Amino acid sequence: MKPQKFEVVFDGVYLCFALIAGILFLSHGQMLCAAWAWVLCFGDAFHLVPRMQSLLKEPTETVKQRMNRGLQISSITMTVFYILLYYIWKETYSVSISNGIVFLIWITAIIRILICLLPQNKWGESDASMYLSLLRNGVFLITGLLVVYLFAKVANVYMVVSILISFGCYLPVTLWSKKHPMIGMLMLPKTCAYVAMLLYFL
Repeated sequence: MKPQKFEVVFDGVYLCFALIAGILFLSHGQMLCAAWAWVLCFGDAFHLVPRMQSLLKEPTETVKQRMNRGLQISSITMTVFYILLYYIWKETYSVSISNGIVFLIWITAIIRILICLLPQNKWGESDASMYLSLLRNGVFLITGLLVVYLFAKVANVYMVVSILISFGCYLPVTLWSKKHPMIGMLMLPKTCAYVAMLLYFL
């Protein structure tokens, strides 16, 4: 199978899995987990569906614009994904934490979303602001590490490792994939890490 077709199949299976996971969560009355899975599914779909189209045939300007807009949308929904994961953690474990941790999770997430909304990001364009990329992803890393801390606090090694893998694969892609396209392959294990998180709560 050609790499392009493999990626299309991989992305399609991933989106279908996240969609079905949300349905399964909902069928068991787990509304929060269902919302969590669907935020991941529909948020990533905004970017992955036009990307899949571009891999199957020569991308039009409209498809490119949708793919760039999808990058922005998926960056925002990815942030919401971790906010929801905090509430899933809170619902799952009866462990007290300081209000400061909760405040930091929310404030870093809000800052990240606000930065993502700035037009200067120029999503997908060659002259996109590296400063804003570093800023929005640096803030996002703090959000992620705070959630890692929560799962480490309850000795959930599985979730700690899954989240760290997702960030360890995601950050190099956002920072260096334009100059080194092969780094983009890290999105595959990053996606697998998200699947692993869904599987844990399933």
